[in-house]
Amino acid sequence: MKAKEYKPKDGSEPGPRIRVYYSDVREIHLFTAKGWARHVPPEIWAMYLVIACQWHSRIAGDLMWFNIKDLYPKTLKNLFAGYPPDKRAEVTRRFSREYGKPYKTTVRGLVRVLVDLGLVERYWDERGEGLKIPEDLPSPADKLVLDEVELAILEWRKRLTHTSLIWLDPEVQERGYL
Repeated sequence: MKAKEYKPKDGSEPGPRIRVYYSDVREIHLFTAKGWARHVPPEIWAMYLVIACQWHSRIAGDLMWFNIKDLYPKTLKNLFAGYPPDKRAEVTRRFSREYGKPYKTTVRGLVRVLVDLGLVERYWDERGEGLKIPEDLPSPADKLVLDEVELAILEWRKRLTHTSLIWLDPEVQERGYL
């Protein structure tokens, strides 16, 4: 089914799809500023991007799940098309070692991983189930078993606040630019 053919189960009209630019989503800047981009494989990163955009647009329920199932494979394909296979394998191995639990790369399996890591929370309202991004994300050091090298890299990244955290400044967010 194509997005324009989607009809919600409750019979309501979904309206036009909202275009969201990743650079406008605070939660995506927070994800990279906290250092998560280095520790999760492209599948988990792509799922986080899609969920962050759904939360940014305050979409929940059946429409949210439709969008996630529709946008996740497109995001993974388009954003990570040039990702070198050896780098992808390295990141996947590192994450499997640091996470320490088996996981499925299905839509629901990836959502479970993000919830388990504290990067996504479930909620319910009149529209049904929703997925939201917490106000503050945990550090990878709080949720993964990192070796000394990875801990040192994470500490080094924290000192780069002038580039990685600047988008979290409320004044910058309010203006929408630097």
